[in-house]
Amino acid sequence: MQPDVFVHYGLHEPEADDEWKALVPGGGIIYPGKTQRPFTISMFHQLRCLDIIRVSLKTENSRDSQLIQHCFNYLRQTALCHSGTRMDLPTDKTGTRLLHKPVACNNWEVIYKRTKENQEAYHRAVVGTSVFRTLYSKADVPNWIGVKISAPAVN
Repeated sequence: MQPDVFVHYGLHEPEADDEWKALVPGGGIIYPGKTQRPFTISMFHQLRCLDIIRVSLKTENSRDSQLIQHCFNYLRQTALCHSGTRMDLPTDKTGTRLLHKPVACNNWEVIYKRTKENQEAYHRAVVGTSVFRTLYSKADVPNWIGVKISAPAVN
């Protein structure tokens, strides 16, 4: 899979808030096993941290400085612990790649599909309702990142 480069997930664009929110369905919380203890998948944790930093840059808001510091530290640890050895191409001062080489990613569709299934099962069992009625809106479903999950119609 290849991510969109500089097409979505901006800092100030009107649609940026909705795009970033849609990357982390239901807050990224899953409820595995019999105890249904809540967890978040690291991919969602990382995306939430990027969004927290994005919002702080956009709003110049430092009142959540402990949360922002947590995010910087978490992303630093993630980069060090899961460091890749792929050789990235250099960019100019605007962030444009000087030479273009497509980046292949892991297939994240499975993560979104399993998260949706888990959240729906949890909410049917605990709350007695569909997760889409409580956590999602149609805008929450990320359709621009190749995820083939669609929200059912809500009556």
